Amino acid sequence: MIRESRNDMGANNKKSHLGFVNGRSGIRTKFVVLLLAWIFLSFGGLAFAFFTGKPGTKLFFSIYAAFVSGAGVVLVVRKMLLAPLAELSIKNGMLAESELNYRTLRAEKEFSEAIFNSTASGVAVLDENGRILRMNQAGLAILELSFGEISGTYIESISEGLDEMKKIILNLSREISIKTVNGKIKPIGFTNSPFLDHEGKAKGTIIVFRDLTEIKKLRAEINKKQHFESMGKVMAGVAHEIRNPLFAIQSIGQILEREVPSARQQALISAMLKETGRMKTLIEDLLFYSRPSKLEVAGIDLDFFFEDIINSLRLGGYQPRVLLSCPVPVKIIADSDKMRQVFLNLMDNAAGASCSQVDITADRKNGMAVITFRDNGKAIDEKDIEKIFDPFFTTKKEGTGLGLPICRKIVEDHKGRIEIKSVKAEGTTVTIALPVE
Repeated sequence: MIRESRNDMGANNKKSHLGFVNGRSGIRTKFVVLLLAWIFLSFGGLAFAFFTGKPGTKLFFSIYAAFVSGAGVVLVVRKMLLAPLAELSIKNGMLAESELNYRTLRAEKEFSEAIFNSTASGVAVLDENGRILRMNQAGLAILELSFGEISGTYIESISEGLDEMKKIILNLSREISIKTVNGKIKPIGFTNSPFLDHEGKAKGTIIVFRDLTEIKKLRAEINKKQHFESMGKVMAGVAHEIRNPLFAIQSIGQILEREVPSARQQALISAMLKETGRMKTLIEDLLFYSRPSKLEVAGIDLDFFFEDIINSLRLGGYQPRVLLSCPVPVKIIADSDKMRQVFLNLMDNAAGASCSQVDITADRKNGMAVITFRDNGKAIDEKDIEKIFDPFFTTKKEGTGLGLPICRKIVEDHKGRIEIKSVKAEGTTVTIALPVE
């Protein structure tokens, strides 16, 4: 509507300029006719004086005619020269105003295009039949298509579920799932409204939509964390109640083991004590996982720290070959005992995956110490990779399923993060990022 009003103003200005020019042309024509009539009458008077008048009268009319003719020529020439200049000036003014209007409209268009293409959400404009007229870059990226592939097509032909976007329900956010050309399922949230022309008539639909994949992942992580926090409180209470009677059972078993003379009964008591030992370890792990960590942090040089761990493993008969690489000195701020627990657990998992070699690297990246454990053992199944940090999830026969959850808790208590990737026929890579000193 703004553009139309400016166009109307330009048209009115143009009409006023043309009317002005036409009016000036009419006045100039009348002036020239009157001037010619004046000159004609003056020379008529001169001719009459020559034939009938006295010498003094002839001289007067001669001077008068010369003056009139000279003045007339000057005025005519002046009008002939100034008129085109005036018209040229008017035309230049009209051109300047047209250029200004053009630049204004172009600036408005570029501004609108910048907003349209720079918004983080997808924006699509449909006609009244549901054909796609426009779509911004964010929308094309969400659908994983180019504008040439969808221009002029019906929106429902792109993917199942998109026909819901044509149904206008004002002030209501809705959600659908679509399948992209690459086979990915994406949750899409959207709102829509009528596309109105300058007269307020509906000419189509404007859709604003967004990929909800990351938002849903974040929401799931928050829900999972809240769930585990609730579980932790329950586990802590149960573990505390079990620990006291378990200690009594273990003590009685140790006494019986010493006093019972039968070898068969001693074997049974030893088996019982072994199982109570496993239960005690599980309870300690539960309590550690469910309670806030008390960290005793200090500076740790990773190259010396890993050398010490590797030497301890070798003395204990650790089978996989271990290679350590620290290109630059890296020092972290951490609790030495708890980080040792993390690294030993990861090394134990690598050995359990039947690997022949473990590569450990430590480096600085983006203000963090990045530690990578890479083994060439059996990869984690793709269906299990999302569950490895869940409490009590394990693929080992004798595992408690708390090893990796505890590792994650320790790393996060140090304001760090841990990620695990596993590729079939290549092995597993664990990456830990920790603050540096």
